[in-house]
Amino acid sequence: MAWRGNVMAKLAELLQEQDQPLALRSKALAAFVLSEDPAAAALFRQLHNAPSPEVVQLAALGSGAMQDAKAIEGLADLLNSANPNVQRAACLALVAIGTIPAIDSVGSALLHGSENLRRFAAEALANHPQDGHAMLKEGAAVDDLLVRRAVAYGLGRVDQPWADELLAKLQVEDKEWIVRTSATEVIESRRRAHAYVHAPAPPPSESPWLIAFAGKQGMGISPTQPATDLLLLALKNGSEEERLASLVY
Repeated sequence: MAWRGNVMAKLAELLQEQDQPLALRSKALAAFVLSEDPAAAALFRQLHNAPSPEVVQLAALGSGAMQDAKAIEGLADLLNSANPNVQRAACLALVAIGTIPAIDSVGSALLHGSENLRRFAAEALANHPQDGHAMLKEGAAVDDLLVRRAVAYGLGRVDQPWADELLAKLQVEDKEWIVRTSATEVIESRRRAHAYVHAPAPPPSESPWLIAFAGKQGMGISPTQPATDLLLLALKNGSEEERLASLVY
């Protein structure tokens, strides 16, 4: 279909337009990925060598999203980029591809990279429940303090009891203050994040204020029927408290 080729060409242009917002170019990237077109994977591999770090970053993420095994070698080269966003994208992409060579490349970055690259690698490995998590567990016990420090940041992205236990151990028992400090930073950051997570709202049929509002309107509320009309009525005609409460839904 000729129109498909034209659309793909326009998306490729948009992806590389420096004066366009990154968010808009990311939508072009998403369109390529959703197309599942083999030509898109080839384009991403080609753009790994683009002069713009933003384009390279997007292309790396695209290769990962398409789980393009042919991109592994190029992505591994991007781990040596001078741009931290490119390094982070390459780590995420390699872990998303998830093959042994891809994961091993990220594991090597964790063991031998710069401080920033080690952290990017550890945080990316948190996305791989099998090999990635195993590497983080092993990394928490290696002699290299920079590995243990990076692992602390990776563990912070794993919402499982074993990760919490390892973080707490690094915070209290590690012999190096820089590792203990990083573990503490991660733990405190997670606590602050959890403090802002609101409990899910109850179903409309179990919400005391909405039941009371329905009664004032001479209406009923059923657990088997959508409460959309009632919520819209509260949003339009309710008190300030009722209008605010309706926005939760």
